[in-house]
Amino acid sequence: MSYLTIKTNVKLNSGKRKTLIKERITTLSSQLGKAENYVMISFNYCEDMIFGSSNEPLAYLEFKNIGLAHSQTANLSKTLSQLLALYLSAPTKRVYIKFSGPEYHL
Repeated sequence: MSYLTIKTNVKLNSGKRKTLIKERITTLSSQLGKAENYVMISFNYCEDMIFGSSNEPLAYLEFKNIGLAHSQTANLSKTLSQLLALYLSAPTKRVYIKFSGPEYHL
């Protein structure tokens, strides 16, 4: 299972938001070698979000994935940042991505 959370100060209409999410699912499943059924994405608009004392377009992503190799993060970062630049007009220097594995609870 893979889970991507996107938080941004850029408001998208429903159609653009759904297209962005669908494209992300397709991209992630392809890069990770997983079926789309195992990729989950949430999109959160945060009006008052700022970065470096600026409210220009930005995005904060958290990506959790079972078995994500450190070697995969550079390519995923590039792909995710480029798609956000396209859809949100957020420059790659204003995109922060946190990668992690899921916490295990017994």
